[in-house]
Amino acid sequence: MKNHLENIPHCLSNIIPAHVPILQFTYKAGTFIFKEKESVKGVFYICSGQIQLLKKDKNLQEQKLATAGIDEWMGISAALFEKYYSNSAQALTDVKVCFILLDDFDKMLPENPVLAKQLLQNLTTKLNKLDYMHTV
Repeated sequence: MKNHLENIPHCLSNIIPAHVPILQFTYKAGTFIFKEKESVKGVFYICSGQIQLLKKDKNLQEQKLATAGIDEWMGISAALFEKYYSNSAQALTDVKVCFILLDDFDKMLPENPVLAKQLLQNLTTKLNKLDYMHTV
């Protein structure tokens, strides 16, 4: 776990203020990054690897919603609108993520239009992926 700006992806150092702590975590393939109904602790940015987003159906079986990879955010809708994650995120490959605590995220978002725009683009991309998956 690191908290040094020189160790974070260049694309994040351009949009995240220097005073905001950014933690880094590595997850092995098959490991859950967060699980459905866990309380939101913060948001994740995928630096490397692939994850799958899963949601339990009425029979409590995990159903794949989508995949995500490098330069995508996870946990944004939960951080903005909910108190818990509405799905699970599991590493498909070894994954490295940057993590921003919820309180820090909440404080910096209103002051950072570049980040807000990137997050809107990310959410729109995810919605388009989900829409495509349900029409195929």
